[in-house]
Amino acid sequence: MSHSRSPRRYAFLVRPHMGGTYTVFSVLRGALARHGVELRWLAATSDREAARARMEDGEGELAPASSDSGADVGRALVQHLESHYDGVFVNVLTSAAEMNVARYLGPRVTRIMVVHNITPGTYAAARALRDHVQATIGVSPRIVDDLVRRHRFPVQSTVCVPNAVPVSSYAKGRGEKAGGPLRVLFLGRIEESAKGVLWLPEIMRQVRDAPITLTVAGDGVDRARLEEACRDLDGTIAFVGAVPPGEVPRLLATHDVLLMPSRFEGLPMVALEAMAAGCVPVLSRIRGVTDFMVRPGVDGELFGVGRTREAAEILRNLQTHGKELARLSDNARETARRMLDCEAMGSAYAKVVADAEARGLARPPLSISRWSYPRGFGPGIRSLAPEWCKHLVRRWVA
Repeated sequence: MSHSRSPRRYAFLVRPHMGGTYTVFSVLRGALARHGVELRWLAATSDREAARARMEDGEGELAPASSDSGADVGRALVQHLESHYDGVFVNVLTSAAEMNVARYLGPRVTRIMVVHNITPGTYAAARALRDHVQATIGVSPRIVDDLVRRHRFPVQSTVCVPNAVPVSSYAKGRGEKAGGPLRVLFLGRIEESAKGVLWLPEIMRQVRDAPITLTVAGDGVDRARLEEACRDLDGTIAFVGAVPPGEVPRLLATHDVLLMPSRFEGLPMVALEAMAAGCVPVLSRIRGVTDFMVRPGVDGELFGVGRTREAAEILRNLQTHGKELARLSDNARETARRMLDCEAMGSAYAKVVADAEARGLARPPLSISRWSYPRGFGPGIRSLAPEWCKHLVRRWVA
């Protein structure tokens, strides 16, 4: 296979799902096409019927594997990539097998790593792949700074490319709110350790005397815990379940505020989508991430991680001051229009692709016959710490 083929074919290792990583793929696919790069999602499975069905969707494919074990999935991906693609985007953290292919691909396949989060586990996995990729993309300044300063990633091949969303696909500004409750939305994975979802009922109890409602859209491992914690808030909080990607613009257009009490993020796509829709982002303050996206009092608001009283006061103020809400909404959409440029994202990725193709690897590929996982893919000593201790550390580093 030769890199002279036009367009060049790159795989994005992810399965279609309702999440930020797949949303990045969807945006990037169109943006890179204008730079002569055909991007397709790629995963592997032993289910031949599923593989045949997915081959027909036009945007990606499932490579056939002899079983769903990590080793067989990895071998199938390596073989498929070496036969059909010029390069691959490896996302940290997806599955261990998908990440691990970067260590085994032949030198003709360019490999680019994308780091989406700031957790120790994410950085440990990225460090294990550092010398097996030609370039690394961090989606926020915090990620790039951490990788270069703390994990010895090379400056010349570690690049910040923020995610983007197609602003024109979202509703236009909404003007001053005229009556009715403040409609607050949580949208995303319902999970406590990263997303801080159990702070949602704490926040809502502190504004229960005000006309403020919360819609929880999404699903996840802690949905039952959250529903149980919200039992005393009937009529204030509504659970609507998972929302297909095509319904997200409509959902954002019917809410005034996006509430995101996360402990850590990389560059949350849902917050970018909210800004594009003029749904005012009220987010945890995470250094180099949310404070890169939002200017407090200008195009959204930030509150300290776990500071539920501060978050509640922000909501109460926005419910009381309709003009302030409208101003933040208009500014959020303008910020999105100016900063979240899909064309700029595509151009930046295209430059990374070109630079990576001209750059060699720090280490030669490993033999596929000796498939194994690096130590950085394991849970590490941090997994032994109690959850309350992890939460304290996360609040400190945020």
